[in-house]
Amino acid sequence: SPNEEVVQLYASSWSRVMGREPLIVGGLGCVDACYLAAKGIPVVTGGVSRTGNNVHANDEFVLRSDLKGFSKIVELTALNYLRRA
Repeated sequence: SPNEEVVQLYASSWSRVMGREPLIVGGLGCVDACYLAAKGIPVVTGGVSRTGNNVHANDEFVLRSDLKGFSKIVELTALNYLRRA
């Protein structure tokens, strides 16, 4: 839910790093977060998939700048979460 604290922290980190608001949507992907969500633990997932990257395909790659940006988003989200805990 966009109302969950972890989602709001992630969205804030995304905005800070990317300079624009993130698109928050639900998904049906198979990720380990589904096990936490099934127990009622709020989760957020993200990644570097976008036009220009070749994710989950032959010769898979992502742009280095996208990977660096995503790493910073995860770092800021974790730090801000721990500061609030």
